[in-house]
Amino acid sequence: MTQKSHIMKNKISIIGVLLLSLLGVSYANYSVLDEKGNIISDCSNLEIERDNQDRFSRAVFSGCRSKQVFSYTGDFRYIEK
Repeated sequence: MTQKSHIMKNKISIIGVLLLSLLGVSYANYSVLDEKGNIISDCSNLEIERDNQDRFSRAVFSGCRSKQVFSYTGDFRYIEK
């Protein structure tokens, strides 16, 4: 592959990613962890809820491979991929 075609391919890739991000397509995935740091499930959505004083209230993981929804009001662990 020539340097010129490599640069063009990179530009096309960057434009594609920018277009997808403008459309709201997200590639983030989250692994919910137990107390020992082991993965419980991989999830595609994380929603952080806040109270009326903009403080953390609850975290909800959904779109999980295990077909479960995980909801935490206290401490929780996760990895963003």
